[in-house]
Formats: sequence, C-alpha cells, structure tokens
Amino acid sequence: MTISRKKMPSIEAAASGDVNALRLWLKHLDARATTLEQSTGNVAYNSDTQSPVNPAPPRAQVQVRPATSGILAVTINNPQFLSSSVPGKKVGNFLRAPITHSVEYSADGFKTVSSFPPSVQNHYSVPTNGKTLQFRIKSSLDGVTFNTPQVTKGFSG
Repeated sequence: MTISRKKMPSIEAAASGDVNALRLWLKHLDARATTLEQSTGNVAYNSDTQSPVNPAPPRAQVQVRPATSGILAVTINNPQFLSSSVPGKKVGNFLRAPITHSVEYSADGFKTVSSFPPSVQNHYSVPTNGKTLQFRIKSSLDGVTFNTPQVTKGFSG
C-alpha cells in the first residue's frame, strides 16, 4: 500500500477543530505508520501488553577496568560499533534503534544483586567497597526482549 503525502489533509486543518479533517489526517497517519511497519518488519510498541516487538539485539562488548581506587568503570560498546568476523563489516544494529542495557553486579555470585535501572547509558562507575564484583549485562531493542546475559569475571578496584 502506497500512501501519497499530498492526499493527507494538513495538520493545520486537523488542528483547527474540523472533525472531518482530523479524522482523515489520523486515518492517513495510521496508514503511513502501517506501511512503514510492514516495510521494516516492526510493529508498534504496545505498553499495555508489553508484548515483544523486536528481536534481541546482537551482544554488546563489555569492558570493566579500575577507574580510581575503589571504583570500577564499566563501558558498553553497542553492536553497531563492533566488527564482525567478515572484514570491513560491522555486527550492526539493523533497526538503528536505541539499545537499552540492563546492568547488574554482585560480590557473591549473584545471590545478592545490585543493579542500575535499564537505560541506553553506555558508561557506569561502580564502587567496589573493597569487594570483587562480577557484572551481568543484557540488552534489548524494545525493553521486553533481552539477549542472553553476559557475565564477566570478577573485578576489584
């Protein structure tokens, strides 16, 4: 289905209180969104049902290193910046969507877990409090479908 932009009523007409113009504008906007979803293989996110709308992204690269005394720096490199096994090709983020990361850490093999809220953030500073910490990182394109968690070895600051 192809939707012509010139058939769509103007937003000004729709916003002026003309109910027919608003109805037509919304109908055309919905048709354009449907066409876009069909061509990209995605569907709209429904926050009521929390249904998965995207596959899990490729794994990000995780680096943990001491930043200062008692602080570990966690850096996450998103897949679109990682090289694949094919020379010159990146692993990719085929949807070019923001990638949300869930970062958890523990000093006792994840019996007790501390975590950051899921975020698109790629850098974290974590106090060690004199303990050796392990990190568990998983990523998602839609906040629902996460890839397999990566668990790091233990690090101390």
